[in-house]
Amino acid sequence: MFKAKEFNFEIPEMIQKDIDGLITYLNNGGEFPDGHIENLRSDINSFDIDLTPEEQEELKNYYCRGGIYEVVGPDISNNIEEESNISDSMDDFDPADDF
Repeated sequence: MFKAKEFNFEIPEMIQKDIDGLITYLNNGGEFPDGHIENLRSDINSFDIDLTPEEQEELKNYYCRGGIYEVVGPDISNNIEEESNISDSMDDFDPADDF
């Protein structure tokens, strides 16, 4: 599930609406968010009076440059031995066996 990021600055209402639309689209299974992202990027760039350049970059990094897609997965340290066993069994794998 995609979520809005908390920033330490106020987001202008128009940009917040763009963000809400993007998140709703993604959470409803939308696969091609390019139009939403371009609208958001355009609006972020047009709010240079209300947002500092650094704030604009933070918003673009998260919503337009992929930050929203970064997923922190579960702790996989317990699976290391299991994965090692799987890779050992792959030593005998021969793709020609499938034909």
